Amino acid sequence: MFDFVPLKMKNQIERMLKKGIDCILKTQLEVGIWSAQYEPKTLKPAPARIYEPVALDTRESADIVLFLMNIKLPDEQIISAVKKAVNWFEQHKITDKVVMLYIDDKGQKDLKIVKGEGFGMWGRFYDIQTQKIIFSDRTGQIFDNFDYIERERKIGYDWFTYKANKVLQKYPLWINSLRNS
Repeated sequence: MFDFVPLKMKNQIERMLKKGIDCILKTQLEVGIWSAQYEPKTLKPAPARIYEPVALDTRESADIVLFLMNIKLPDEQIISAVKKAVNWFEQHKITDKVVMLYIDDKGQKDLKIVKGEGFGMWGRFYDIQTQKIIFSDRTGQIFDNFDYIERERKIGYDWFTYKANKVLQKYPLWINSLRNS
């Protein structure tokens, strides 16, 4: 595949890919997952839009782990990074609550979190220190309760994600494939 690509270019692409993977591994936070944004020079977690605080980001982290699990012949650093992230996802999986869409007293769509049996979801953002779910409004104020943010923010942003379920489904096959290679 890609036999039409000159060897010099293939080598350059491989070097750039290795640098990218090295950066991914360097930015994995001690707890096991990643922030959404980083300062380019320090590689420390950084905020983005005002309602996207410095935080652990489960959606982006799930994408990173899925990428790492697609690397053929991963080295020990990659394997360790995946295991650490999978462990974090397992520990923070929410299965006893669901996000429910409803119509409020003004006839407008709104969301609320209710008790219920779910197949697994995660908050989008977690405080880096406490590892508890956080939410924010358009002023950047941080809340630890979904009910405290205004309706527009509830329905106008993805505060919960299910993406890590793909990671947890793929992980057993991935780890077994490593044992068999």
